[in-house]
Amino acid sequence: MFSKAKLILLGTLFTLALSIQTSNVYASTKTEVDVDKLYLSESSPAERSEFINSRLNSGDDNVTITTVNEFDLCKSIDKSRGILPNQDGSQTKAYLERIQELSTKDKSELANMGFSDVRIQAIQSAQNSSFNSKKLNSTVDSITSLIATSAGTTCNLYMILDGYFYDHSFNGSKYKTLAYVTTGWNWSGMPLWTYDDGFATAWSSSTNLQLCQTSSAAEYYATNTNTYKYEDSYSKQAWNNRPVGLNGTSFEFQLGKSSGYNIYEYAKSGYSMNALMSTDFYVGSFTNSILYAHAYTTVSPSFSISGEGKIDAGWSFEKVSETFPRTTLFEKR
Repeated sequence: MFSKAKLILLGTLFTLALSIQTSNVYASTKTEVDVDKLYLSESSPAERSEFINSRLNSGDDNVTITTVNEFDLCKSIDKSRGILPNQDGSQTKAYLERIQELSTKDKSELANMGFSDVRIQAIQSAQNSSFNSKKLNSTVDSITSLIATSAGTTCNLYMILDGYFYDHSFNGSKYKTLAYVTTGWNWSGMPLWTYDDGFATAWSSSTNLQLCQTSSAAEYYATNTNTYKYEDSYSKQAWNNRPVGLNGTSFEFQLGKSSGYNIYEYAKSGYSMNALMSTDFYVGSFTNSILYAHAYTTVSPSFSISGEGKIDAGWSFEKVSETFPRTTLFEKR
């Protein structure tokens, strides 16, 4: 049962502790920027990125962020499956074996693959006899966990309510209800696996909110400098992947771009800016869900979105990746 709060973080990532945030809701959201213009895609990628970052750093109650470490994610995957680190199929085991494989490379090779000096030091320390991915116990010792955590990276998932309006005009039409919601991700550095990942967002309300505009993109950064280079738009794919009820979007993207073993760019961040509308009803509340699929093999993820706004991720042959799920309730007062 939902409470009477506007923003409620219903679930976090796998076994991470439940977190709840509450705040008030008002009839409109005022801002110094032209949000209508941003959501109509009448702005540059740099303007949209700057706006999103300013919202993420604003401390606003309309912003929720969930963070997970790559190694913690692997351990959570195993726990959800009932698999121990020393058993076949363990994602923790695969993660540690990946570190041990990388530890045999010299510093220049690892740098060319996009790893920072701090992470290279952690990876190369895995050659120490105390780090052994081949003879794991049922639990991972503290030394191995420290190395694995330092060698990995973290991912932030976020959801931002940028506007919740009644009787508002957008793109030449007036709607009974109009909501602006931005969702997305941000890696702190290049993950150990850089195959094809996916991102999906979906919403649900008692009187259906439909999608009237989407801007979706992956933002690529240079691995050697960790600086922004450009974005690839996935708006068309996201629009084409929406279900019949127009209550969700999804897209798959190349996480790392490489030449041989040299990964020169990666999708450090990305977003989906969606304008949701109802022409006939004043919608008092809705839930919004996001799902990030991080792949550990070359099989790409795919998504299905139900009429109730639930998202499932699947793969062609077997479940070879895992996801970060989160759902938030937005309630208007």
